[in-house]
Parts: sequence; structure tokens; C-alpha cells
Amino acid sequence: MRGRRLLPVLLLVGVLLPGRPAAAVAGEPQPDEREIAESVQDVGLAESIEDIALQQSIVPLQEESTSGGTVTVRISADVLFDFGEATLTPAARTRIGRIAGRLRSATGVVRVVGHTDSVGAPEANEALSRRRAEAVG
Repeated sequence: MRGRRLLPVLLLVGVLLPGRPAAAVAGEPQPDEREIAESVQDVGLAESIEDIALQQSIVPLQEESTSGGTVTVRISADVLFDFGEATLTPAARTRIGRIAGRLRSATGVVRVVGHTDSVGAPEANEALSRRRAEAVG
């Protein structure tokens, strides 16, 4: 083994046995069982757990509803745009292409509305909403 040095390795192994306290650090006072029991507190975990209505928490990627002669199609902005952007994602182009195919034979007015989340300045979000609507329209 020319050119290689073997370094001695010291391996320290400690074993904790049930019912026996760990060895005390030199000079450090160790708590007795009463002190340990008094230091444990119930944090009321059971009262802080709430049931989650999962179906109400999930936002569908696309919804369609009809009221009278009006058909409304809502597509989640998470599908359409990256955060803070107004450029359509490839998945958005596919979805909008399918909807546009249906609109070719429709009569009436098509209204495109763009929205943002509430993160950031209202003026910036308003401008982003317009750019998103223009990107779809």
C-alpha cells in the first residue's frame, strides 16, 4: 500500500439501557424523576386538530357552468400562467385551443377576463390581469 497512510480510528460507542439514566456529564447536576415529570406539559394537541373538507379545499383546474344562454368557462391561472407572468404555458395553449374550437360555431359575445392573486401591489396586479386577458384573447 505504497503512498497511502492508514490512520488510526477511535470509535466510541454508547449504549443506553432501558430504565437506566444516561451517564451524567461531569459536574452537571442531573434532574430527578419528579423534576422531569413536572417539566412535561400537555400542549392540548387534540384541541388544535381540525377536520379539513378536502373537496372544498381543492380548486378544479377547469370549471364550466351554464346560466340561461351564457356559458362560463373558468380555467385556473395555475394552468394558464407561471407566477407573475402573462405568457401562456404550453398546457394553457392546448386547453384554450379546445375551447376556441367550440367557440367557432357559437354565436354571441365572447368575453375574456384575466385575474391575479393578491400578492404584490394592486396597480401591478391590475396591469398583469389585463396582459393575461390579452394573452388569452
